[in-house]
Amino acid sequence: MIADIQKNSTSAIIIACPMCNSSMVIQNPIKVGTIYECQKCASESEVVDLDPLTITPIEEEK
Repeated sequence: MIADIQKNSTSAIIIACPMCNSSMVIQNPIKVGTIYECQKCASESEVVDLDPLTITPIEEEK
């Protein structure tokens, strides 16, 4: 999922969670491989590319 990016004044980026579409705040610097957890649905997403910023949900192992 290519992130819908919004920048705020604190040099963080706000993206939409790929699972529930709620806002997730990502602090700079952003690096490929970094994992972020959605505060609303608790899903985890990984940064897979920086240009354009692309995040992918991490599937849980069963």
